[in-house]
Amino acid sequence: RKDGTFERVTYDPSNPEKLSGPQITPQTPIYEHITFFTQDAAGSYWYGTVDAGIYYFNPQIGKMFHFQGNQNPSSGFTDNGSWKAFASRDGIFWIGGTQGNIYRIDPLHRNLSNTLTESPWVSSFFEDSNDNFWIGTDNELIRTDRKTGITKHYKNELNPLKFESNTIFAISE
Repeated sequence: RKDGTFERVTYDPSNPEKLSGPQITPQTPIYEHITFFTQDAAGSYWYGTVDAGIYYFNPQIGKMFHFQGNQNPSSGFTDNGSWKAFASRDGIFWIGGTQGNIYRIDPLHRNLSNTLTESPWVSSFFEDSNDNFWIGTDNELIRTDRKTGITKHYKNELNPLKFESNTIFAISE
């Protein structure tokens, strides 16, 4: 990147820790794709997929790590995929899983915790100017007031016009 060139990195099954994704085969589901690619507060890179887990690349040691619920549930990541990632102002890294989990990752201390929602998948995150933290899912909107610690779930009042979908794809002020 410093000299204006790019290196294409392809999948190498003999070195799965390299910065690359899984090999695409005829058995790969047609809907499989990368859902996000972003950097956390510690400078590491994350990318998520619909059904092949999440990938974490630590540039300090030059290694890639793969987490997928059905392959290594002891990692703390129990979903098969992820839909959205968000870095909040306090440096916490959030991932919305495809099985309804919300993952809270402290990248500086390498702590991961998760909370299960009533929704199959988490689709958006947002911090507003009043220090509220919002999470959008496919059937509810969740707001946490960081000053009081009170969390409110908006479900029935979300769709008074009876649209076909309650999915929250984006949140803004």
